[in-house]
Order: sequence, then C-alpha cells, then structure tokens
Amino acid sequence: MPSLRRFRRHLRNSISTVPSIYCPMTKLGKNGFRVVTPDTDLVIEGFPRSGNSYVEAAFRASQKTDIRLAHHTHAAANVLRAVQLDKPCYVLIRSPEDACISLVIQEPSVQDLELALSEYERFHRGISCVADQICLVPFEIATQNFNAGIGHLNARYGTRFALLSEDIDRNRIMAQVDAISRQRNTVKDGVEPYSPYATDDVRQARKAEQERLKNRLQEPALAKRLDRCTAIYRQLLPKSGLYELMQDTAA
Repeated sequence: MPSLRRFRRHLRNSISTVPSIYCPMTKLGKNGFRVVTPDTDLVIEGFPRSGNSYVEAAFRASQKTDIRLAHHTHAAANVLRAVQLDKPCYVLIRSPEDACISLVIQEPSVQDLELALSEYERFHRGISCVADQICLVPFEIATQNFNAGIGHLNARYGTRFALLSEDIDRNRIMAQVDAISRQRNTVKDGVEPYSPYATDDVRQARKAEQERLKNRLQEPALAKRLDRCTAIYRQLLPKSGLYELMQDTAA
C-alpha cells in the first residue's frame, strides 16, 4: 500500500471505535450520509464482506416507503453512536477467515491478510460492549433467510419494517447488489465475483485466490491473529437471537 494511503488507513482505524471523533469527522466527508444521525431510521453495519450490500439491497427492495439508512462505514463507532441515539441497529457478523479473505480479494491494492485481520479484531472488539443492545445477524441468516433477520430486528426494537416479498428472488437482489457496487466503483468487472452473473473465469480466479489465502493463514503469525478473531466471533455469535437458527441452517 502506498505510504500516504497506509497513513490514512491507520488514521481511520485509530478513531474507528471512538464515536465522538469518528462520526463528526466522517460526517464532513463525501460519505457523511452513511453516519447515523438523530434523523436515521435504521443503521445497517458490519465488517466489510459480511453481507452489507446484500442486506442494504434486500432491505430497500422490501420497503414500501423511503427509509433513512446509515450504513457501510464499517466502523464500530457508527454502531456505538446508534446505541447512544437509541436507533435500531442491524449488525452483520461473519467468520473472520471468510470475511478477511474476501476483503483482501476485493481490495488487493489496500488490504493484506495482516491488516484485514487487525481491522476485523478492532471492529468486533469495538461492538462487543453493546452486543446485547443491538440486533446481531449472522451472515448465513442475512443472505439465506433475510426475513428472519428483519423479523428479529422488528421484535428487538418494536419496529414494523416490511419483509421481503416472495416474488423478489435472490438473483434479483444480487443484480441490485451488482448495480450498487458499480455505482460505488467497488468492482472490477461490473459484477461482484460471487454474483450469479459473474463469468466462470471470474469465479474460478476467485476460488484459486481463496485457496492461496487460506494456505497463507496457516503461517504462524497470521494463524495467531486469526485465532484471536475467531475467539471474538465465537463470543458474539451466541448473543444473536438468531444463533440457533444459524445452527439449523448449517445442519
């Protein structure tokens, strides 16, 4: 990573768990609309590559009225601030190995496994103190049983967000995710590499890179970091009201 980008990244990370600093500073930038405010209706947050865009797309497709969302800061500070403001907060959690590998594949010019694991640990440690005050949704539930997550959110906060209609299938949501990614310039080939619309070459290249990175995670220094991240993930999972449903999904 170029030295200036590395400096900016580390500066961002250093304040990403401090709402009183991170939120007002980010609010001044081009992505200020992503920060929770007193006018926000719902916060959708999570570590990158944890289903954030899928949930955003599915949520927007399911609602009959405009909902003011705060989303995609990937910073614990946004979650902590949502709790301070007593705003409904839907937080995605995904296993560190899968999330970090996906992030490095997506952002190879910015990320490496060491940085991705460090950021994963920082985000999840940052939200652990409010885990009982937010709606934690495992990646598997969010992407395979979206309405279960929304139902849990409504039960947790007494909200009445609409469920996703049965006539809107997963491929339609993924097409919207691809459109969002193109708009935000976060994909190289016009679609997400896991999209059903990705070419076989893209999928095969992604699979090969996943295997290479999995092998690297066995290196002692990276394995130690991964173990710490996995421990945090396992501590958070049972705090989700959807944990048992996730176990059923896995079975």
